[in-house]
Amino acid sequence: MIDSKAALNEYLRADMASHRPAIKRWRFWYPLKYPVLAFQRRLRRIEYLRNCRTTWLWRPYVAWANYRFLMHSVRIGVSIPPNVFGPGLALAHWGNVMVNSKARVGANCRIHPGTCIGANSGAAPVLGDNCYIGPGAKIYGGVELGDNVRVGANAVVNRSFPSDSLLVGVPACLVDPAKASPNPWAPAKPPSVSSYIESLAHVSEPEEIPMLVAAGTA
Repeated sequence: MIDSKAALNEYLRADMASHRPAIKRWRFWYPLKYPVLAFQRRLRRIEYLRNCRTTWLWRPYVAWANYRFLMHSVRIGVSIPPNVFGPGLALAHWGNVMVNSKARVGANCRIHPGTCIGANSGAAPVLGDNCYIGPGAKIYGGVELGDNVRVGANAVVNRSFPSDSLLVGVPACLVDPAKASPNPWAPAKPPSVSSYIESLAHVSEPEEIPMLVAAGTA
């Protein structure tokens, strides 16, 4: 959770490092070039304002910032409430991403369009670090997923799974990770955000992104 200006800067750096291509420094024209990352930066600033600027003097500004954040969310079709994702969030594309405000997701999550992380009976999912959520995946209810979990395209997750799981199908089930392509986006279990950012500097852009396909699809 962002609880200081230093934490805000750390989250912003981690998000830029997780972006493809990785970005070391934000430029004023980048909102035109990277609209999804611009949305993420606004998300982080809203988190900072809500968590750290709570006095009555800040209320008009926070209300205005919330309105601008909501309009930005509507424009790109991404519904992500504040204080859900840890540092290193990577949105693969704009459009059709819905996340419940009660969900909690760890660091270095990569999420694709068409996904939904929703509540059921008042309970929402809790995901660990380094999770990959493929296109069209659905995760709902009070499920818990460990670290380094990969959810394949169009999978529907309605129960908990341990760390290092590869999930495909409807409903989702475990498959042998040795039979799947490795996740090229994040190193396994980074000990800290700083080391994660440093490690990304030595990772080259993959020529082709392997797609996880749910069982029963072409």
